[in-house]
Amino acid sequence: MTRVAAIAISIFAMLAAAEAMRAAQSQPQESSDAHRESGPAIRFATVSVMLDPEGAPLAAYQVEVKATRGDVKIVGIEGGEHAAYGEPPYYDPAAMRQERVIIGAFSTAAAASLPATATRIATIHLQITGDVEPTFATDLMAAATTGGKPIKATIQLKTGPSR
Repeated sequence: MTRVAAIAISIFAMLAAAEAMRAAQSQPQESSDAHRESGPAIRFATVSVMLDPEGAPLAAYQVEVKATRGDVKIVGIEGGEHAAYGEPPYYDPAAMRQERVIIGAFSTAAAASLPATATRIATIHLQITGDVEPTFATDLMAAATTGGKPIKATIQLKTGPSR
């Protein structure tokens, strides 16, 4: 190939690339806002998981929380309000992808250092798609005091503000 032919091919390639860029810029682009407006509304909310050990020191628990209505995705879990359960509980990541979660935690602290009244044991962060207000079901799978002795306890969910 001669030098003149190589230069001609290079110029042709640059002109073709410039034309392609100009054509791409002149095409109407769908903005991310327009796309968002056309799909279902997405919002974020929290659900506080409250556990009342009814006077017994709470040393361990395992709870299932699942959405029974609405398009809900669990996006995060944080710990509770009492120091014994301030760290996020253990949870099943596979279950989280099924609009439900099983959370559990235990403490080896002395009975006097454990909560014995209603306390927030976890906060579940949700992504809610659509206008249907979600509802939830709970299953207290286990609750125990020191020494692993089972105790009677109740679960309550408190829904936080949507954002």
